Parts: sequence; C-alpha cells; structure tokens
Amino acid sequence: MSNNNNNINSKDFLIGTLIGGIVGAASALLMAPKSGKELRSDINQQAAVVKDRTVQMKDTALEKSNEFASSAKERSSTIARTVSDQSNQVANKVRSVTTSLRDDVNKWRASRKEVEIEGEEETNNELEDQAVSSSATVVESTTVEVEKPIDQVEKDEQENKIN
Repeated sequence: MSNNNNNINSKDFLIGTLIGGIVGAASALLMAPKSGKELRSDINQQAAVVKDRTVQMKDTALEKSNEFASSAKERSSTIARTVSDQSNQVANKVRSVTTSLRDDVNKWRASRKEVEIEGEEETNNELEDQAVSSSATVVESTTVEVEKPIDQVEKDEQENKIN
C-alpha cells in the first residue's frame, strides 16, 4: 500500500511541476517589460548569433580534422617508407649472410673431404668449429646492424609523438 501511495505522490508531483513550469513561462512572457515585437526581435537576434557561432564552430572543426588527416597521412607515409627501407636492408643482409654461410659450409665440406682423405679427424673438428664460429660472427654483426635502424625509427616515432 505504501508503494502505491509513493507512485501516486510521484505522479502528482511531476504533473504539478509541469503545470507550474507552463504557468511560470506564460506569466513571464505576459509580464515582460518588452512588447511582443521587441521580444521576438531579441529572440531572432540571439538565434542569428547562435547560428553564426555554430557555423564558425563547424568550419573550425572541419579545418582541424583536415589538418589532422593530412598529418596522419604524412606520418603514415614516412613510417611506410622507413619500414620499406629497413625491410630491404634486412633482406639484403639476410642474402649476404646466407651467401656467406653457404660459402663457409662449402669450404668446410671441401676441407672435410681433404681431411677425410688424409685421415686426420682432429683437423676436421677444428675446421667445423671455425666454420661455425665464422658463421656466428657474421650473423651477430648483421643483427647489430639491423637493430640500429629499428632503434632509430622508434626514437623518431617517439619524437613525433612529443611534437
């Protein structure tokens, strides 16, 4: 029963507020110190001011969005060029390392055949160690050279974010 009374009281309150708002607005218009023509003129002037401000805001928003879009295009093309250049560098380094490793393996195989022919097992192991060490050195130097441009791109991106 208490819940039903609360619903009725809430409805009555909302209806009373709505009616009071309408009566208040009507009395404000009737009691205004200006005539109807003057009041309408003032309202029209304020509407024109609001319209002008809205147009200015729209133009500013369009201008800013165009600037943002061009900036984003510029940055993305710069990043794309950098990534393309770096991927080409990595591909060239991989080709170089692959060729070098292939040459080392061929040299090792040739040396191994010679050693097997001579029957010197210890020399064979030494040659194998030299080939592996040489290959590891080439791979390590290539990795360091490839990491340098990648680090530079990351620094450039951070600077762009700051700017």
